Amino acid sequence: MKIFLVIFTFAILSGCSQHNAEILSYGIVDNTTITTETNKALLAGEKRIINSWNLKESTTEIPIKIGIEFGIAYVITPPSGKTSVSIEEVIVFPGEGLTNPISEQSAKTDSEFLTIKPKKEQYFSYKLDYPWEAKSGTWLFQVKQDGVIILQQSFNVHYRTLQE
Repeated sequence: MKIFLVIFTFAILSGCSQHNAEILSYGIVDNTTITTETNKALLAGEKRIINSWNLKESTTEIPIKIGIEFGIAYVITPPSGKTSVSIEEVIVFPGEGLTNPISEQSAKTDSEFLTIKPKKEQYFSYKLDYPWEAKSGTWLFQVKQDGVIILQQSFNVHYRTLQE
């Protein structure tokens, strides 16, 4: 009876999934920045606004190089009738995180809450603009809804060796 109850509960909760979410592409990108907004909540203190996704290479291996940008393109399809979706985009930095030497702020994660249009392609990327951002290790890009991860992509950010 307990097994049936567990399976039944899981089936009900699975059926209550709020949205269908899918990563469309990921890797190194070369996006054009339309504008840069000040955002003190983010570790770098700024947010780049882009209007298109220019995937250069589909890969999870990201070389540490100032100016390189990497991330994901995704889409969320909510139950019919919804005109907007509230999500949180999160980047989990490797190890103990990053420290901005100007603001002296340190963080293991960077996140932003957004309201997006359903069924519209979304772009979520990070550009290594400053030497303090060039940290090797596993970087995680997550999209959450109501605190639950609905999408996740990892990237191995590293220095390339001479053999590569």
